[in-house]
Amino acid sequence: TTFIIGLLCTFAFIILSGESPVDGRYRSTLMNTNLYSWFMVLCMLLGFRSILVGLSEGSLNKTRLIFNAAVIALNFYGILYLSGSRKGIVITAVSAATFIAYMIVLQPPRRRIIMATPLVVVLSLLLYWVYQSPKFSRLADIANILDGGNIVDTGVIIRGQLLEDAIHLWLQRPFFGWGLDQFTAVSGWGMYAHDNYVELLAN
Repeated sequence: TTFIIGLLCTFAFIILSGESPVDGRYRSTLMNTNLYSWFMVLCMLLGFRSILVGLSEGSLNKTRLIFNAAVIALNFYGILYLSGSRKGIVITAVSAATFIAYMIVLQPPRRRIIMATPLVVVLSLLLYWVYQSPKFSRLADIANILDGGNIVDTGVIIRGQLLEDAIHLWLQRPFFGWGLDQFTAVSGWGMYAHDNYVELLAN
């Protein structure tokens, strides 16, 4: 319940504050698009968990199912259309596919085919929703990189350079580093490295 209230507060903040998106991505009260996405992923996973616990305990009634489905859909929307986090989008799609596959496996053998049809339709609609998201191009950039193509998303280019710079700083001082939170100052970027591991090495 606390997570759901927090989620609704972040949506209310976006609406009431008139927050302007950065590159089409909202940060809400967390002031970081990726952190905002992770918060919504956690809420969505808790919704999936609540449904599974209700099924295993036999306490899943219609109200609880509708409530959790609404929570999952709201988080799905927030991840796809507000935060645009690549990791969030991938985790959302994989979680939905895994959940639907698990729901099919839980059914008795005769009901699996009957149950599989609507669930596969729902999964197809969810994946189509991901594809139609304006943030889907962020995923397409990853595929483009893996294929050796040109990169259009400047965020990918900048993060790659941040990663390289952090590794170079670590190689300059591999044993004692540059000091706590010094990557921001020493690198000249004025921001963190967008990768906790290399930032720890550099610092």
